Parts: sequence; C-alpha cells; structure tokens
Amino acid sequence: MDAHATAASDYFHKAVESRPTWPYYWGNLALEDYRRGDYAADTYSLALANASRFGPWKNDTQRLVVDLGSETWEFLSPHAKREFILNLERALHRQPQNTHRIVRDYGARPKICEASTGVSDVTLPHLQTLCAQELLAE
Repeated sequence: MDAHATAASDYFHKAVESRPTWPYYWGNLALEDYRRGDYAADTYSLALANASRFGPWKNDTQRLVVDLGSETWEFLSPHAKREFILNLERALHRQPQNTHRIVRDYGARPKICEASTGVSDVTLPHLQTLCAQELLAE
C-alpha cells in the first residue's frame, strides 16, 4: 500500500511541476497527502491553498477544498486557512447547500467563523451570513 501511495504522490508532484496552475493536480496532491495521513505537512497546506487559489470557480475543486479543509482545519498553515476562507466564500455563493452541509458535518463552523474575522482586506458576505445564522440557532 505504501508503495502505491508513494507512486501516486510522486506522480502528482511531477504533474504539479509540469502544470503549476492546474487546480486538479494541486487538489489531487492534497487528497493524496490526506489519504496518507500527512495533513500536518507543509506540502498538504500548500496543495490545498493552491487548489483553492487556482480553481476558484470550479465547483468540484471548491467542494474538495471545503471538505478537506473543514476536517483538517487545525493543521493548516495560516496561508492555507486564508485561501480556504476565500474558497469557502465562493462556495457558499455558488453551492450553498452542499457547502453548509460539509461545514456543519465536520463541526468546523465555530473555528472558521472565528478565523474569518481576521480576514479584513476582503468582504465575505456569504460567510458572514452563515456565521450569523448559526449564532441565532445556538
């Protein structure tokens, strides 16, 4: 199993080198690191941040980032957390039901809402609405 995981990881690293702005390669690299349990590694945070950065309007990339980032929030670098929050804002706009469900199922809303207050250089209306709705429900 380890040999196959290493081969997959090597493949995605080479793929990223050949096409560094392709969000699917970055997403696959993040997913492979996650599967191996390497989500505390810098490469995982970088891969997740770049998948978000280079795939901002791709629904499947948004879902992957929201899913992985919600589950591994505490292990993400500050840069990856910021990119995750920006991705989450776009996902809440484009696919609100799926995004709400993922964040809710992981119980990530309190941490994400708290962190989003530190992102002051952009407007996050959809995330602010999510955070306000959840506060009313508590």
